[in-house]
Order: sequence, then C-alpha cells, then structure tokens
Amino acid sequence: MNNLSLYRSILLALGMAVSVSAFASNSVPAEAQSLDFVYQGRLQQNGHPASGNFNLEFTLWDAQSGGTQFGNPIDEAAWPVIDGVFSINLAWPGAFDGTQRWLQVKVNGVLLQRTPVATVPVAQFALNGVAGPAGPAGATGAAGPIGATGAGGATGATGDAGAAGPTGAAGPTGAEGPTGATGAAGATGATGGTGAPGETGPQGATGTTGAAGAAGANGATGATGPAGATGSNGATGATGAPGQVGATGAAGAVGPTGANGSPGVQGATGLQGPTGPTGANGATGATGPTGAASTVPGPTGPTGAAGPAGSGGGASVRASNGTTIGALTAINRSGVSVINSSGYAFNINWNGTVAVQQTYFSNADCTGTAVLNSGGSTTVGATVYGKTVLRSSAGQLYKVTSVDVNLSSSAVNSGMTAASIDNLSTGCSSSTSVAYGWPLTAVNPSDVGITTTAAPLSFP
Repeated sequence: MNNLSLYRSILLALGMAVSVSAFASNSVPAEAQSLDFVYQGRLQQNGHPASGNFNLEFTLWDAQSGGTQFGNPIDEAAWPVIDGVFSINLAWPGAFDGTQRWLQVKVNGVLLQRTPVATVPVAQFALNGVAGPAGPAGATGAAGPIGATGAGGATGATGDAGAAGPTGAAGPTGAEGPTGATGAAGATGATGGTGAPGETGPQGATGTTGAAGAAGANGATGATGPAGATGSNGATGATGAPGQVGATGAAGAVGPTGANGSPGVQGATGLQGPTGPTGANGATGATGPTGAASTVPGPTGPTGAAGPAGSGGGASVRASNGTTIGALTAINRSGVSVINSSGYAFNINWNGTVAVQQTYFSNADCTGTAVLNSGGSTTVGATVYGKTVLRSSAGQLYKVTSVDVNLSSSAVNSGMTAASIDNLSTGCSSSTSVAYGWPLTAVNPSDVGITTTAAPLSFP
C-alpha cells in the first residue's frame, strides 16, 4: 500500500446508523438505545481519496500505548471504500463507562496509531439513555453503641402560695323598666312560586271499531275443455337397395414441369442485433525479473493506453421510479446511509424520507438558525463529514455550513441558546441549552444533488 493515510472521525449517524440519536437531550427515549455506533473514516492513497475494497481491523484499548484490550477485534474483509469514505458499525458493550478509550485501526495489515475515542459513543449513557438495571442492595451496617444516659437535674423548690383576696359585696337589683310600644306590622311577604302541575288523568277508553263491510263475491272460473285425441303415425316406407360401386379409372400421364418463375424482389435488411457482452480481461502476466540498476537514467517511455473500465463499486440505492439515489454505505433496521454523486452523505428512512438528526433551533417550532448537536462543551473540535445532509421534522433540508479541504467540519460553541430541539424519535420539543455542534444551512433538494428518495427503495 503506497503512501496510505487514514483520516478518522467518530460520529453517530443520528437516527439512521443507529436506532436513535446518542447525543444528550431533555427528551425521554421510547425504547432502549442500541449499543452500536458508526465509525466513519476517510482513506487516502498517494494523496488522493482511495476507492476499492480494503481489509479493516478495529480494536479498543484503555491506554494510548500498551494497556489492556477490550473485547475481541472486529474484522471486516474487503470492506468497500467509495471516494475515500467508508462507514461501519462497531460495538464493545460495557466498554464506555466515562473512562478514556483509544481506538486502533489496521488497514490491509498496516497498523495505525491509536486515537482517543470522542465523547459521542459515551453519550449512549447520557441524559436521553435508558437507565441500566439497579445494582444489588449493600449489606446493612452494624448498629452503633448506645450512648450513656445523662444524670437527671435537681428539682427546684416549690414557692410559697399567695394570700387570697377578699370577696366584694353584691350590688342591689335595679327596678324593671316599662313595656315598649308594639312595633308596626311588617310588609307582606312575596307570593310563593306556582305549585307543580298535578298528575295527568287516565286516558279514556278507546271506542269500538265499526264492523267491516262484506267483500263482493268472485266470479266462477269457467271449466277447461277436454284435450283432442292424438292422431296415429303413418307407416315408414321401405329402404331401396344400394347401387353397385363403379370401377376406378386409370391414372392420367404426368404433365411437363413448368418454367421457373422470375426471382422475387430482395427483402429489406434486418435490424442489427445487439452488441455482445465484453469479454473478460485477460490474466495479468507474470512480473519479469528486475534488471540490474543503471547509473544513467533511461528515457521516459510513452504513456500507456488507458486500462479497461472497472466492473463498478458496491451496491447502489434506487428510488421507486428506478432513479439512482447514491452508493450504499450502511444499512440498519431504520433505513440506509448513502453518498450521492455530488458527494453528499445522508440517511434515508424505509418510508423514503431523509432522516432527522438531533438539531438545536433558535425558534420554538424547530425553525430558524439550526445547529447539529455534537453532545456538549467537551465535544468542541470533534469532526464530522463536511458534506452531511439532514432533514428537520418540519420537512426542511439542511447541510453542514463549514467544510475544510479535507471534507471535514469541526464542532464549535455557536453561542446560541436554543429555544427548541428536534429528535428522530420524539420530534420537536422545547430546549434552553447552549447549542454546541455544527452550524447548518437550509437548502433545496437540487442544491445537494437529491432528485427523489421515494419508497420502496431497491438495491440492484
């Protein structure tokens, strides 16, 4: 492998490469999150994006060098790399507990330097993760010793009772006053409400029905006349005797052969048949022995003819009308990941819609300024593929705004306090978080090379 380099970044394909977003949010997930995360890398060969199939091996460690390996290596033979980009699902259950981990990649037998794992896979256990099972209760500690009882205080002396005061003399009873005049009669009270109506009397008896008039008599049916007698059949005449068969006559002489007719007009030339399939390429000849090194450089030979076109890369994804959407890079239970001919990467749900990824918005209805969530302040500087495309739950397409020469984009502190956040599983909900991540730009489908994603999808 000549001058092979691997640029690496770890991200979760939100809502598509894994079941739900692994970024932290205030929403409550509908079900337990997948332990897989998507490793996405870019492979260059001789300074250019590599394409083809490469043997990849991934291992997880607890130190930048030496240390202990977690789980078993994940090997993928002949894994497809398209325009320098590849994507693969990795999983080491229980490895991400908040302690720093390092990922080591081997490409076609070449071992690359370990790189620290960013916080995105660890976010599987962040605020929107499903709580793990409760650990067993610890043993009850022994009771502490009872403290000594303190000495009782002394009882104070009872004070002397005070002397009782003298009882006062009773006063004389006063004379009864005169009877007051009779007061004026009070006003007449208001008339009481109308009483409830009495019960309805019983219904009178129904009168007798008058007698029905007599029906007129039907006229009598006339008698059927007798059938006439059937006449007798006449006698059958006798069959005549058959005549004798005549003798067969002699065959006549064969007449002379007629003259040949003139040639007919030549028919029109038929359509040319389809071109036959291209024959297989011949086997590569054995490499000749290396000649002795010359001290004088030889002249530069002429440029060889262009080799035959290759047989094509991996599988492609097509919409329901047969239009090719792009090259297949990943597939899972939610949908597929593709890269189209314009180099844009996006996820498509099985229902034919571009997938939603966890995104902050400046307005309360998931509109306005948009920032793709990277997972918090500790992720500043984390990279994502710079030509990533996603959709909001309102149906608007967005692409990552800033892309460097290596087709990467780094997460930043946008300085925006979000009013809402969009999630694949729960849709739009309110938020007051500071938006850390990748600023986005609203686009039309034609701006990013998307003509249709209509379901059902096919993989020719």
